[in-house]
Amino acid sequence: MQVDRKRGNFVEAAELERAVRCLMGGSEEKGRKAREKATEAKALSRNGVASGGSSDVSVQKLAREILHKHDDKGCATASGESMGSVVVPASPARII
Repeated sequence: MQVDRKRGNFVEAAELERAVRCLMGGSEEKGRKAREKATEAKALSRNGVASGGSSDVSVQKLAREILHKHDDKGCATASGESMGSVVVPASPARII
């Protein structure tokens, strides 16, 4: 949904009101389509962060790469103690 931006990329109150009414109005085609797209985006986002989803897989891969580089360098603390290992949970924390 497009909104008319004025001075300094700001949206005037009347334009904001028009956009909100369009989104909230149950009978307007633009509002209905925008709500459908938002519902689709919500489902895609939830699937992405769910266990096995694309974001979950990417974070797990990043953690493995970091741990692999850490192991290859034999990292230790300033006192010479081993940094130990980092545990990556099998399932991500759920953000509500």
